[in-house]
Amino acid sequence: TIFHNFSIASDRYVVVNVDTFEDIIDAIGGVEIEVHEELIDESKGWHFLPGWQLMNGEVALQYARIRRHDSDFGRVERQTQVIMAVRDRVIQPNVFPRLPAIANQFADDTSTDLTRVEITSLICILPLIPDANLHTFSVGRTEATGARTTEGQSVLLVNSGPMSSLIYQ
Repeated sequence: TIFHNFSIASDRYVVVNVDTFEDIIDAIGGVEIEVHEELIDESKGWHFLPGWQLMNGEVALQYARIRRHDSDFGRVERQTQVIMAVRDRVIQPNVFPRLPAIANQFADDTSTDLTRVEITSLICILPLIPDANLHTFSVGRTEATGARTTEGQSVLLVNSGPMSSLIYQ
C-alpha cells in the first residue's frame, strides 16, 4: 500500500493480524490507555468512559477500531495511542525480561522481513530509546480528501502537496 501510493519501498516491518494483536497485549499483561472522552458504538456494544484504563487485548482492539463516534482520523489517533501504550508496557521491568519468550511465542503468527537476531537486537535497545526520539506520522484532515471508489467505498486520497515534505525527507 505504501509503495502503491507513495512509491516508497517498505522494509523492516512486522505485520500482525487482529487475533495475534489481542494475544500479544494479553501476554504483556494489558495496556494502560487514557480515554480522553466518552466513546460509544451502540451497533457493536462498545462503550468507553473517560479516564485511565487497563485494557486487555480484546478491549484494546475495540478501542483502536471504534470509529462510529468520530472519524477515521480519530481512529488513527487511538491506534497510535495503543501502539505507544504497548511500547510503554514492554519496557516495564516486570515485562521486559519476558520479551524474547513472547516474541518467540508469536513468531509464527507474524509476517516480517526481520531476522530473529534483528528482533532480539531491537528488543535489547528498545528501553534505551528516549520518548523524544520516537516520532509518529499520520495523514491528517488537511492532508487528505474524502472520495468514493467505483464500488462505492469511502476512501481518503492523500493530497500530495502537504505530505511531500514529510514523505520524501
